[in-house]
Amino acid sequence: MWFPPWLLWLPPLAAGWVMGAAVLVLSVVFFAASDTEGQPFLYPPAVVAALRGAMALAAETFPDPAGAWGGFLPWLAGAGSASAVLYGARLVRTAPLQAEPVRRWSLAGAAFLGVMLVALAGIRHDTTSWTAAAILAAAVGIAYHEATPKARRIKVEVGALVLTAAVQRAAIFALDGPDRLSGRVFAGLEDPFWVAQW
Repeated sequence: MWFPPWLLWLPPLAAGWVMGAAVLVLSVVFFAASDTEGQPFLYPPAVVAALRGAMALAAETFPDPAGAWGGFLPWLAGAGSASAVLYGARLVRTAPLQAEPVRRWSLAGAAFLGVMLVALAGIRHDTTSWTAAAILAAAVGIAYHEATPKARRIKVEVGALVLTAAVQRAAIFALDGPDRLSGRVFAGLEDPFWVAQW
């Protein structure tokens, strides 16, 4: 079979979004093959490809991050939207997935992982920390919904503790200020009461 050598020049000329779109297509192929062939073990690579492809596509959509929101938007648009779609698919297919734990846990686990990545990316900066705390609440909701009835109480307690810490980080600590001390500075508070309560 003859291969034209000029085709080797095309990949560097392709737009940056091609890689993300290709990985998303690979994810769709894995999902379709898994459902068509009845092979649940294709769901884990499908959900990983969905997360990675969405993140790569979002990174190309927001190429020049300016400020905290510029660095956070690719995470929010990429991993956040992929997590929403994956968990939406998990909720829509609740009845069929009860008998297929590999598929169910793949969708729920990838959605939880994606939401946690978004929350961790946003909690670092003052301007995005409130949004990250709200997204962390979604992660707590996913953990609660997916837990067995016996384990739900501990999930809620741990989730409430983590969520309270995220809200207090957003409300109290200013980490991005120019006069920060060792990475942490009290935002207008005169005593360390809020830290000592923990």
